[in-house]
Amino acid sequence: MIDRRRILTPFKERGGQSRLQTTVPLAVMMVATAILANLFSCADHSSKGMGPAKDVQESAPAAHGVWPEGAVLAVDDAPIFQKDVDRASKWVQFLHPENTQPSLRRMALTHIILDRTTLAVLYPKERDSARGDAESALEELRKGDSINKGRSVTGDWSGLGLALWGETRALEVGSWSGPFELIGRYVLIRKDFHFPGLVPAADKFTVTIQEFPYTPSDFSREDLANASKKVQLSILNRDWEALVPSAWGKSLPTRWYAGPKN
Repeated sequence: MIDRRRILTPFKERGGQSRLQTTVPLAVMMVATAILANLFSCADHSSKGMGPAKDVQESAPAAHGVWPEGAVLAVDDAPIFQKDVDRASKWVQFLHPENTQPSLRRMALTHIILDRTTLAVLYPKERDSARGDAESALEELRKGDSINKGRSVTGDWSGLGLALWGETRALEVGSWSGPFELIGRYVLIRKDFHFPGLVPAADKFTVTIQEFPYTPSDFSREDLANASKKVQLSILNRDWEALVPSAWGKSLPTRWYAGPKN
């Protein structure tokens, strides 16, 4: 049994402080993030956590001159949408219902969204191919024609990985669903059993999954940490400036803001 008080304490909101406004020593924040990165890795290759500090530069406008509606951040030319961050933050909320929305969003960015988007940017062709394979496999599974039925795994959020655990929660038992994009891979999921805990954070699931990775077979956590050095983060919505995880920058000067000036 995981001691939530011991392990999850670093997740707690610290007065809504950001990289711009902080009274907590940076070393403390980075160590706490590193601890959580190890927890969130498990089945979904999470997470950045302690990665080397990265200076975010002001990016060029989107390819067509206008960022799509709802985009709040961007990794290179790939927009990150508020709805996707909020979806992931709801999974974090099961673990910390007492946290504020900014805190939940920051954790979702740190442990899921930024890593996932970075790898999608670095491996675009492989990603498209993996998604196509996943879609084809789903058709076969629904017809009952697939030879490879996938692998079965049972666990809570730490055993499955937060993203896989979160995606599974909303699924019906017994049916294949997907494709869902995790960090560096697409998966098809069949929820087989739900074992309710005393609180939602303690829920366990047995799932059968088929995986379609788009990163190299020897891709490691160190490779994931280094991947952020190869991309550029832009802030498209000024309200999200304070939510950028500390591992993605040493400071947040106004020039980072790449959205409308009005």
